[in-house]
Amino acid sequence: NMYSVWAFNWAEGLVEVPWIIVQLVATVPLIYFVTNLNTESWFPFAYFTLCMFLILLLMTSLGLFAASLFPDPLAAQLASIGALITLMVFCGILVPLQNLPKPYVPMYYTSFFKYSSEGLMTTQFHGLDNIICLPGGKPLHLDLPKWMDKILHRYLPNGTIPFCTKTGGFDMEHPFKSLKEFSGVQVHAEDFVLGHFAKDYDYDNRWLDLGVLLAWVVGLRIATFVTMYLVNHQRR
Repeated sequence: NMYSVWAFNWAEGLVEVPWIIVQLVATVPLIYFVTNLNTESWFPFAYFTLCMFLILLLMTSLGLFAASLFPDPLAAQLASIGALITLMVFCGILVPLQNLPKPYVPMYYTSFFKYSSEGLMTTQFHGLDNIICLPGGKPLHLDLPKWMDKILHRYLPNGTIPFCTKTGGFDMEHPFKSLKEFSGVQVHAEDFVLGHFAKDYDYDNRWLDLGVLLAWVVGLRIATFVTMYLVNHQRR
């Protein structure tokens, strides 16, 4: 009874913030730039940093909640891992929303992984016109006469033939032999990721996603206060 439960609850959460900031400064630039994420503008990086801050704060709050609810650290760890794995399954990546049985749809909208994944993926790929090859290879580049190049720009998107080869080249002198080099088709990164891979994610929800993550943090702090007040297992 040395401290007010309410004050101790919020102090226990706020004291973690400096350490979270240290983690962000040490890891975010490394993860972001080494993995060659979107650097076309400052916004994707700023959003990534803010979203990671909320995710780390949320995970910390979840750990503190479990520590107050369960009688020993092992039980708290196992419960947290189980909850995280369950929520991860329903984030919309492993099982898309349209493939979920109706009884499980509420889990999709409850999972905070859905909102963090949506925010991070949509801000990274929105407006990104990079070409990728499916299922593999390199975009086809041809050295054509000017008159033929004008025809391509007139009738084809971006003036390119939307195919890929193993090397990105094509031997015009031996066209039938070069057909063996065909390896896929060209697709814009945004169209593939947001139009096929994560079709349920919407760029317009980016601020809503951050709001839901923040709501999760606040909700966990309130839940931690309740468990501290009623069933707290923490001891000096």
